[in-house]
Amino acid sequence: MMELNSIAIPAALMWGIFLSVSAAGTLIVRQFKARSFFPRLAVWFVIIPLFLSALYFGKWTFFALVCLSFGVCYYELARINTRISFSIQALALALALPWLLIAQFIGYSHWLLIPAFTSLAAAAYVLKNWNRDRWWNLPAFAFLLGICFSYWIYLNRLGSFRLALFVFSVVALFDIMAFVTGKLSGGRYCPFPRLSPNKTLVGYLGGLLSAIFAAYLFWFAVPELNFLQVTMAGLLITVAGSSGDLLGSLIKRQNGLKDFSSMLGPMGGLTDRLDSQLITMGLFYYYLLAIIR
Repeated sequence: MMELNSIAIPAALMWGIFLSVSAAGTLIVRQFKARSFFPRLAVWFVIIPLFLSALYFGKWTFFALVCLSFGVCYYELARINTRISFSIQALALALALPWLLIAQFIGYSHWLLIPAFTSLAAAAYVLKNWNRDRWWNLPAFAFLLGICFSYWIYLNRLGSFRLALFVFSVVALFDIMAFVTGKLSGGRYCPFPRLSPNKTLVGYLGGLLSAIFAAYLFWFAVPELNFLQVTMAGLLITVAGSSGDLLGSLIKRQNGLKDFSSMLGPMGGLTDRLDSQLITMGLFYYYLLAIIR
């Protein structure tokens, strides 16, 4: 309990200070008001405490949160397809749910690299040959979701709650600060104009620097890493997070969607917020395994 509190309390304090200062800034600074930052920030007042609480109270509450997150993301992706029968739904869930159960009840095995790469290949094939009438779209994406969310559980089991806390915090701060710096700078250069026209180079660089700074702030959660390893972890998480975000943007653009849903108001759906988190947990898991060895 002492180790748990020694990490949980500083993490909660840092997030509390960041959210409080950000909220005050959006209400006071006129430029922030004009850009409607507060509605976009408000959802983090729910997501962050919920995530931290689930981690703090143990593996079963975290498992429940992962399952709930998977269910919402699955629902949002299922709404895209036009041909969804009971048999397709059953197949999709059969391809996805076992990975969550294996992660929770059995644990990690190196043979899981095979389905991990298979899920990425399946997603790449579906995206390349996208058609809303093709029945295999949902099973392929459900398979990918199941694999990605399973690594949230594996990472939590590898180093208790602190490892998942580290990754989540770095990616969340990258998301928030990339949006803020991009909007405030008024940058015009967009590295992915067709895929994600609202993302600017200045915003990406601002998010990158913020993520590396966040990695240093939450260094206490990964004391086994040295300065260089923490820096590389920040870079890896940022690249992985932005790749997941671009994958989500690609899916939306192919279907003429602005957001996956309106569940979170101005922030879109839960998938819009978690797409940058999905593959980062798995990559950081293997990064740690390589270092530990």
